[in-house]
Amino acid sequence: MKILHHDTGGYVLYWKKLDKDRFLLPVFCKASHRYEIGWEKLVVLLQGTVRKELLVG
Repeated sequence: MKILHHDTGGYVLYWKKLDKDRFLLPVFCKASHRYEIGWEKLVVLLQGTVRKELLVG
């Protein structure tokens, strides 16, 4: 997973390797042509915690 974040000091790239078949992908948004994920779900992914009820949909 890669996240590009822009702040007043410039850009920051966050990169975390996720184990295959351990995490569920967020829903793909056809209108914006990207995967969108909410803050709570992102925190769960970055912490490495697996909670299906937070990752589905």
